[in-house]
Amino acid sequence: MVRCDFNVPLKDGVITDENRLNGALPTIKYLVEKGGKVIAASIWGKIKTATQMVAIILAFLDLKYFGAFIYEELVGYNLVINVLSSSLMLISTIATVFSGIDYLKGSKELFK
Repeated sequence: MVRCDFNVPLKDGVITDENRLNGALPTIKYLVEKGGKVIAASIWGKIKTATQMVAIILAFLDLKYFGAFIYEELVGYNLVINVLSSSLMLISTIATVFSGIDYLKGSKELFK
């Protein structure tokens, strides 16, 4: 596994600096030549990881169950923590689904 940062500057949808792409190309070509499988990861994985980490921390601080703010009259700290932890868990679940779909689409050759 090789991690590459392909976040490149864009202007009107056009790449303005290709240095990151060109810098990673020799390594990617080498891996392919040696029989390696290259799968490009997307931003969904980062969103998923970041929201999961924060949601899990908030879940430990939350004394109520997921979505309790919908069914109970929470106030103050309990309301804020429950809304945040429930919302971030939902966002991370959605990001996980999109990340998985994106991964499977990009790596379908590996499953043949």
